[in-house]
Amino acid sequence: MDFDGPIDLVNELRVRRYSEIFSNARRDPKFPAWVSTLHPEHRACRLEGAVLHGASHICQRFVFDDDDKTTWLLRLPIPGYVAKAYADEKVAMEVEVLALLRDKTSIPVPDVKAWGLTSDNPLGLGPYILMDFIKGVGINEALCKESARLLPKDVDMDRLRRVYREMARIQLQLFSLDFDHMGSLPTPKTGFPVPAPALTFKLHDILISGGVDTFGNRTERFEIDEDYFEHLYQQQWAQLDRQPGGWKSIVQEYKNYKVLQAVLPEFIIPGTEDSGAFKFFCDDLGLRNVLYRSKDDLTPVAVIDWEWSYAAPVQLAGSAPWWLLQGRPSNWDMQKDPSVEEIADRFVQHLEVYKPILQEEEKAISPDGRTPLTDLVTRSQETGSMWMHMLLTAGFVGGATAAFVMVRRFVGEERWLELEKTVVNEDEMQVWVKRKLAQEKENDELEKKVKADVEAVNKKEMTFDDFLAKWGYLSD
Repeated sequence: MDFDGPIDLVNELRVRRYSEIFSNARRDPKFPAWVSTLHPEHRACRLEGAVLHGASHICQRFVFDDDDKTTWLLRLPIPGYVAKAYADEKVAMEVEVLALLRDKTSIPVPDVKAWGLTSDNPLGLGPYILMDFIKGVGINEALCKESARLLPKDVDMDRLRRVYREMARIQLQLFSLDFDHMGSLPTPKTGFPVPAPALTFKLHDILISGGVDTFGNRTERFEIDEDYFEHLYQQQWAQLDRQPGGWKSIVQEYKNYKVLQAVLPEFIIPGTEDSGAFKFFCDDLGLRNVLYRSKDDLTPVAVIDWEWSYAAPVQLAGSAPWWLLQGRPSNWDMQKDPSVEEIADRFVQHLEVYKPILQEEEKAISPDGRTPLTDLVTRSQETGSMWMHMLLTAGFVGGATAAFVMVRRFVGEERWLELEKTVVNEDEMQVWVKRKLAQEKENDELEKKVKADVEAVNKKEMTFDDFLAKWGYLSD
């Protein structure tokens, strides 16, 4: 499915407005002067190089006036990509994760030099993290001839195996981190008053791009896997039910999600709760997060962007990793990618490459030769749970996406269609569809009005601030 039209337009304007504000700040001597106050010796500094852009952040390098020409990186979430209401929590939790990983693992992560909430930034640029700048090359430069959503079919498999080996070592270290509760990680470093249920990639994505708050009761803590996965399903349903636009076929999606709820218990792996512990999990950790020493030396020098991390059920943390082809399978859509099943089959082929590497690395560090993580990854593949996990940890997942297609394949087409007949109440569905069509029509009219004002901003007949004063409520 697609983002909500009016909200997407408002977010685009928010991003443009913030980019303008940030550009002005870069020309203001107050900017480096403020960063200097964050240095323990208050050393003078200057901006270095162009602005760096991440998926949801804007970054600026600063070089300090010392013999080593120390370089730090200032990283700030961009309004329009990050919801204002959760920007502080997002930053605070990443600070916690970086401190945890530096203390408990050998994973190379940036060292946080300073950080602050929105209220701590005197320039009005929002919450921030100031960290050491680590130079390296990303996965596209290391493996791909050009920037790619998916790894190319002709990728150098020897080099990919080296990348997979490093990822396996990272995954094994993360899997060694145990917690006594599910949800938000402890906050000893920041003291941030974080709610029990975690701020996840999916929750935030549905909110910022779909305009639907699926957070629910953030005082509720989950102890049982079944309850947690049902909770994740309810988030999917809430998006389908309440996002007014963006769906391709609401009748089919209604049926899809009703059947999905019915088969969900079949994809929950039994026995994984026996240890009583929960595991570290990062929703968005993938190949793009790793920086390597050079194109020729695939030694990781930094693993970056740790937002959306939390304590998860063992079977989720031990599921087959979604990043084997680089892109997220929940984003592969048959309506856009006609070869989605072929791509899903490629994913399984790459999983068969990854598993022996993971097993070899796990045996090397196991005192008794056991390989619990590899075993879980294998079980998630054999049961199809890996596809369900990918589906439930992302928003905007329609029935035509690879994750959904593969869940349906595991259920079996004949049984899926039979379930449609038994779990879908036709009268209830018709009432729901009528409401959704009216909702969609109203949203289309709203989008026309918002789009007209976007044009007015483009023609300088309306200011950014006036536009956001009028329409900002759509994505606040």
